[in-house]
Formats: sequence, C-alpha cells, structure tokens
Amino acid sequence: MQKPFGGFLKATIANQALNMGDVDLLDAFTKFGTVSEEEKKIAKDVEVYMERRGFKTIRWARATFIMTILFTVMTCLVHFYKADFVNLTVCTIAIHLLSNAKEA
Repeated sequence: MQKPFGGFLKATIANQALNMGDVDLLDAFTKFGTVSEEEKKIAKDVEVYMERRGFKTIRWARATFIMTILFTVMTCLVHFYKADFVNLTVCTIAIHLLSNAKEA
C-alpha cells in the first residue's frame, strides 16, 4: 500500500518536538503514526479485492495534487460570489508544498 502524506506531517512535528526537547510529544506522535498489524492486513485485503475487480492501484500523490487543483479552481470561482481568502491561501500553500515535497 502506498503511503499518503501522513508521514510528512509526522516527521515535521517530530522534528519540532526534538528541537524543543519534548519527549512526551515525540512519543505521542510515534504511537499516532504507527500502523497496526490489523490495519496492514485490512489494507492488503482491500487492495487484493480491488485488483480482482479490475481497479488500478491509487497513486495518492497525484490524486491529492489533482484534487487540490480542483479545489483551488472552485475557490477562485466562489470569489465571484464572495471573498474567501482563507481557502485560497490554504490551496496555494498546499500546491506549493505538494510541488516541492522533497525540499519541505
């Protein structure tokens, strides 16, 4: 199973916890981000089921990027009705982070 972007968030917060010396926060995020054996088994079963039905494996990075672009376009269209700069800011930051994921 391909990992979506949870690892990026976990690594960022873990680095902040290390820099601040907060061991409890680091332990909490290590437990939060760890996948259990039951979750791995269910994910494998779902993937096998989907492959038998003829579906392709989901490329999470590409799907996330495409959905972010669509959300940005819809947010820009909403600007004709009312100003919504918070969502637009979130969209542009997300596109920047997704485009430069290796440097982040």
